[in-house]
Amino acid sequence: MAKGIEPHPGKGNPELLRKALRDYISRSSLKMTLPAESRKPSDSPNPRDEQQQLELDRLTEEVEELRKNNTRKKNIHLLRIGGLLALFGLVVAWLMVICLFIVASAISLPDGFPVWLQTPPLSLSEPVLLALIGSTTVNVVSLFLVATRWLYSTPKSNS
Repeated sequence: MAKGIEPHPGKGNPELLRKALRDYISRSSLKMTLPAESRKPSDSPNPRDEQQQLELDRLTEEVEELRKNNTRKKNIHLLRIGGLLALFGLVVAWLMVICLFIVASAISLPDGFPVWLQTPPLSLSEPVLLALIGSTTVNVVSLFLVATRWLYSTPKSNS
């Protein structure tokens, strides 16, 4: 251990540590200088380098923010596409069930089949079928309107 240096001078205080290091270097026969990283900004020989470094830091932060924003938008897009595919599957299944109701109420087989097959398996009156078809049409159109507005929505401004 060198003479005149405490074991941990200024521990936790970088300014005291720098001062102790300068004192040790000034007393030593090597006459070294501190590296550029440990210099204070005011000790820097070229303020233009500092401005460039600040600009580089600002641009780096901006690029990182844009990357995060882009990743978030991609995730939202994938979520919306998945939701629309699920909605499309629901609508197709819904329409198939409605078509089955309509076909089941309209089936009537010719006389060569047994009597129990000649009567329609589902007997719905005409107003009930019209209400079923009309409400299904309105529901399908409104579902796709809601889904389209959700998919192509724009973020609300806070102003």
